[in-house]
Amino acid sequence: MTSADAKRDLWSVLDSAWLLAAAARVMSLDGQGDTGDFLNDAAHEVVNAAGLSLPSGDAASMLARGARSQLAQMLAVADPAVQLQWAEMDDETLLAQGRASGMNIGSVMAADGPAPDALKARLAQPHARFLDVGTGVGAICVALCRSWPLLHCVGLDIAERPLVLGRREIAEAELEDRVELRRLDVLNLSEGGAFDVAWLPLPLLSGEIAEAALQAVLNALRPGGWILVAANTRSTDPVQAALTAFRAAAVGGGTAYQDDVRRWLNEAGMTDVIEIAPRMGGSPLLAASRRPA
Repeated sequence: MTSADAKRDLWSVLDSAWLLAAAARVMSLDGQGDTGDFLNDAAHEVVNAAGLSLPSGDAASMLARGARSQLAQMLAVADPAVQLQWAEMDDETLLAQGRASGMNIGSVMAADGPAPDALKARLAQPHARFLDVGTGVGAICVALCRSWPLLHCVGLDIAERPLVLGRREIAEAELEDRVELRRLDVLNLSEGGAFDVAWLPLPLLSGEIAEAALQAVLNALRPGGWILVAANTRSTDPVQAALTAFRAAAVGGGTAYQDDVRRWLNEAGMTDVIEIAPRMGGSPLLAASRRPA
């Protein structure tokens, strides 16, 4: 490959980033046509010229927020002189990412979502408790409380700044009596047998603690309780494999491949280990029920 070929390849990557930005803007407008705004109209032209088929409604809002968050993270990691941690991102990026996760994971566990009926039954019962590890701005807790009126949620995070934003979001949603956010490392969670359902985004945790964090969450489940785990698919494409590791490093996380997570769950005695595809895209999910006492 000549240097000219390499340069053309690099510019095509940059064009893809601009295309993502245009698509995010159009999805934020949720399909509005001629807006009379030059930049909005130009974004529509880009999307139309590329032949992109974009969703509408909640799916468009979720993808737009996720895309904006991803673009902000890319900008942060592009300069090695900038040592920016995820929790130090600007408020709008943190909120956009959190709300996108809330819509995505919340839709999986909604009444009409693809989560197992037995898992949803646990969320619906009186005194049900949900554990959200890496809660960020608490958006998943908010989404689930809106779907399940008897549910109480506990969200854990090690960074205070997202929790400050989360408490504001919870107050605006008038859910202070049903959602508790704690600044706490999941490895220090001392409540055993206290939760009916838990969410654990393993790719956001470093490989050194991922398995221990999983065990800590399993110990916190009530008999018959469920855990929903995010995991990565192991790709045979070297570029995709490298990007998975790079994205993980960007947030201080680990690869947490599906086959490893499935093995950890089986070794822990979990039953009904199944794969669930998110309704709005994103990483594959694994769900497993805890063995009865």
